[in-house]
Amino acid sequence: MFAERGYHAATIHEICARAKVSVGSFYSHFDDKRELMIRVIEDLARSTIPPLAEWNFADVREIAGHIDRFFADRVVSGVWRAWREAVLQDSTLQSVENRIHHFAIEHYATAVTRTRLAKGISEKTALNPDTVAWVLLALVRENVTNHAAAPPHETTARVICDLALPRA
Repeated sequence: MFAERGYHAATIHEICARAKVSVGSFYSHFDDKRELMIRVIEDLARSTIPPLAEWNFADVREIAGHIDRFFADRVVSGVWRAWREAVLQDSTLQSVENRIHHFAIEHYATAVTRTRLAKGISEKTALNPDTVAWVLLALVRENVTNHAAAPPHETTARVICDLALPRA
């Protein structure tokens, strides 16, 4: 329901009906919709962020393919959009957002460093991997929240690769 209707529009009754559980059963596991959203997004972060450390930032087509697959999965991209909506309107979610942010930065920076080492690129001649990771995360977030206005995936992939692997 979060992916389809967004965080605020999805109701407990709709969520329960879709999951085929009673409202009482829902409340025996979660205090509220917010707690469910936190659990969903933390699970999603653990499953979608670590594979990024395996990305080959030297291959624009590979990166574009990853982006294509992410947006083709309406549930995954929709839940991330719902999460952004929730965080922007509920400041109490910021601590969870910060944990996810740091988790993502760590994995993106690892991927950038690994790819640079494989290509023989000196860290002295390139942006710091943590900075690249931060920009990459900002780019991904903007693509998720405003996908209709985002550039084509191949263009986004080229920007990501250029950030990760600067040309001499």
